[in-house]
This record gives sequence, structure tokens and C-alpha cells, in this order.
Amino acid sequence: MGKDLNIKVCLDARLVKPGDYFAPIVGEKFDGHTFIDQALQNGAIGVIEEEELYALAAHKLKTINPKIIGVTGSSGKTTTTNFLTQILSKTFIICKGDLNTKLGLSVNVINSMQQDCEVFVAEMGMDAAGELTKTTSLFPPDISIITTINETHAEKLGSVENILSAKTEIVKGMKTGGIALLNYDNNYLRNYGQTSNRTIKWFGLSHEAEFNPKNYDLTQIKVLGEHNISNLMACFGAASLLGMKKQAIEKASQDLTLPKGRLSVLEGINNTVLIDDSYNASPASTKAALKVLAEYPGKRKIAILGDMLELGQFEKQGHEEIAKALDELKIDQLIAVGTLGKIIYDNAAITKAHVNNSEVFDPARFEFAESDVILIKGSQGARMEKITKKLLANPEQAEELLVRQDARWK
Repeated sequence: MGKDLNIKVCLDARLVKPGDYFAPIVGEKFDGHTFIDQALQNGAIGVIEEEELYALAAHKLKTINPKIIGVTGSSGKTTTTNFLTQILSKTFIICKGDLNTKLGLSVNVINSMQQDCEVFVAEMGMDAAGELTKTTSLFPPDISIITTINETHAEKLGSVENILSAKTEIVKGMKTGGIALLNYDNNYLRNYGQTSNRTIKWFGLSHEAEFNPKNYDLTQIKVLGEHNISNLMACFGAASLLGMKKQAIEKASQDLTLPKGRLSVLEGINNTVLIDDSYNASPASTKAALKVLAEYPGKRKIAILGDMLELGQFEKQGHEEIAKALDELKIDQLIAVGTLGKIIYDNAAITKAHVNNSEVFDPARFEFAESDVILIKGSQGARMEKITKKLLANPEQAEELLVRQDARWK
């Protein structure tokens, strides 16, 4: 194999295509080496061990030497990465890193980075302290973005302070001279940034932030939700730091599209409007989505909400906060899904129903009518996209429109 920059690798034996190399990863619950025969039967031409995969990615990265933008945060990572890729691609040659771990980003580099790539936009996730330190050791950002800090992952990290510490590893892992873009509206990040010894720039909705909506013409930009305007300001900041002019940034943002499962507006049964936000959920992102639902024009506003997972000590409080938000925003109807969704159901005062899980959800049980606007949201483990599929006007379009439709999930 040598130093071939044009090979393709695959981590899942079920998804191997002829000509791919298979990387058999040893995980907590499985050993990829047991699937080597399956990968070879599906057309794999060889096997690459994990450390060799990292070495190949490092070599390719060193050879091409693009600018690296690392994006992390408790929510908004994927949307920000997508917005940023769309904006920067109007001026630069981009590679998007959307597999969000050291391992996944290495696969992105090996499979997708072209030799003329100028900017690598890398989503960097974590669910344990030290994970972003490992990721940035291979992918040290020139610019790092932290979208927000909240209770997501509290189950694994214990407290919001621990989450902040783990997320800000992306700042500590930047290249010398790197610049961090932090959300001024987030108290945790504002306090951190004011004491950091790294170069900090601020984005957000507040006029105190350098990159904020009052400094731009957003009249031609169609983005749902204040939280996504905040994410957009992070993108504007990064584009500016890379040298794009204000007018070019505004023009490049006029046809932005949201990724699947993030406030996607779809056609539903009985001429309803679906707002599919089924990719994931936290209290903060669910409140933001409910605000979008409340403001969206329509006959009735219906929220179908599933469990919000990994909240740890904030689990009960987080779901109770959503019940309160439903009442305050005057949402017309709640359909709560799952064990934790029952907490929302128990505490909401509006018209409501409860369903045990997304598998048994039956649209016929509810009278969805023309011009109803229906929000579907929950954590990844709640599999709320299964409900969205049942509510689509054309369910045969699910693979094209919805998240988690490939063989790994089916």
C-alpha cells in the first residue's frame, strides 16, 4: 500500500464496497476482526489495522496541509459544520469531516480529502474527558469553534463544569497561533474565554460579540431558529478569519440547507407540516425547537417528544423544563414517547397523550389534520425518525429525507 493517497477504507463489514480496505476496529462490545471474512466476501481488497489507519491519515494530512477548523459543543456541532462547509465551499476547496472522532475523521481524510484541499472542516465530538485531546493530537485546529455548553453528556461526565473542561480540550489542542471562536451568550464559555491564555474571538446573538446578527444582512438567509442564527455567526467568524469578505459570506449563505433530522421541514400525511428534528435532543435544543414550532404558521402546533438521554443528574429536571416550556409557549398538543418522555407528559398541562416507544406509535390513533404543524424530536436512542417516517406524506422518500436509514440502523 505504501503512501497511496487514493485508497478507500471502511469500518463496517456490511458496508464494504469492492476495492475498499477493511479496518477491523476493536470496540467495547465487538471485535472487528471477527468480520474480516464478511468484508472480504463483500469485496474488500485488504485489511488495515487501526494504528496503520491513523498513520495513513497523518501522512495524507501532512502532505496536503489544509487549514483545519474544529467544531465542537454540547449541541449544534453538525449544523455548524454543515453551514460552514456550504459557506466556505464558495471560495475554498473543502473536505468535510463528519464522523467526529479521531477514528472517524481519519476515515474522512483517507476517503474524501482531495490533494488540492484547502480547508478541512472537522466536527469533533466527545463523550469522555481526554477524547478531544486525542482527536486534536492528530487534527490540531487552526480555528476551533465551541457552539455551546449544556447538560448533554452529564451522565458520563458528571457535571456541566466537567463537560466544559472536556470540550475546551479543543482550544488547548490548537496549533500555535490558533484562534478559538466561542459563544458569548453561553455563561460557561464566556467565563472560560475571559481567563484563557489563547486567542479568543466571540460570536453569538449578543451585540457584545464581534460576530453577531446586527453586523450582517440576513434578509436573504432562510434559517429556522435563533440557535441556528447563533451557529451561523460562528461560521461567519471562521469565514472572516480565513479572509472571506462580508458580502461574499452573506451571498454564500443565501441557499443554506440544514442537515437531515435538524429542523427539516417536510410534507406530512393529511397535508400536515412536519418539522423533523429527530437527530438528537437536549433540554436546550428541545426548547429551541419548541420555539420554532410555536412561531411556525399553522392551524395546530403538535409536539411529539421522546426521551432526552445522557443527562445524568439533570434527567428529571431537564424533562420537567420541557413540560414547562410547552405550557409557556402554548403548544396545542403533546405526544410524549418513552419512559423519560412520560416525565414530560406527567408535568405538562396541555392536551396530551403518551406512547411507550417509537416502534408502537400509530398515526391512526391521532387526528392529524390539514395545516397542523408537527415537531418530532428526541435523543438518538429514542429513534424518533421512525415516527417521522410514519407521518411522511411519501414514506418511500424516507431514505432520502431522514437520518439513520442505512443497514447499520435497520
